[in-house]
Amino acid sequence: MDKNITFEGSLLIASKSMPDPRFSKSVILLINFSSDGAMGIVLNRPDKINLKDVLKDMNISQISSNTDIPIFNGGPVSIDKGFLLHNSEIILEDSIEINGANCFLNSSKDSLSSLCMEEINSGVNLYLGCCGWSPGQLEGEINSKCWMTAQPSDELALSTPPNLIYEKAVQICSKQIIDKYI
Repeated sequence: MDKNITFEGSLLIASKSMPDPRFSKSVILLINFSSDGAMGIVLNRPDKINLKDVLKDMNISQISSNTDIPIFNGGPVSIDKGFLLHNSEIILEDSIEINGANCFLNSSKDSLSSLCMEEINSGVNLYLGCCGWSPGQLEGEINSKCWMTAQPSDELALSTPPNLIYEKAVQICSKQIIDKYI
């Protein structure tokens, strides 16, 4: 694989040949990609946990009654960590822009706490856990056709219902392949 290629900010879309059932029909936003490995979050696995329970576990007591932040299982690694993925309309200290994805990531407990004091109803999701790959592992999985890659659309992660994200991501990937060759 070309050493200049980066997948940071790309979508990883599980193919039919994905051998790990935990990732069947998963769509992952790749946050980091370097010679040290890769890290991403699964976008389409809603969690059954309640926001108030998460906040209680984090010792955050103040929450607006109108705050509704969807919670997702972000992956099997670091399940005790939370990651806020948000759009550019939400300004949070310490957020980092995800290259190529037109969204921001924040893992600060203080940021979650401040969001919960506001009446936030859209533009942010909370992901518990993430996905991780050792150096060269993700490239091997891509070469083995376990993952398809695509550039995300602006609304995919934060505006598409979770049960439609996989289908929408496959459509995006197909369109990008067709556009590349036609």
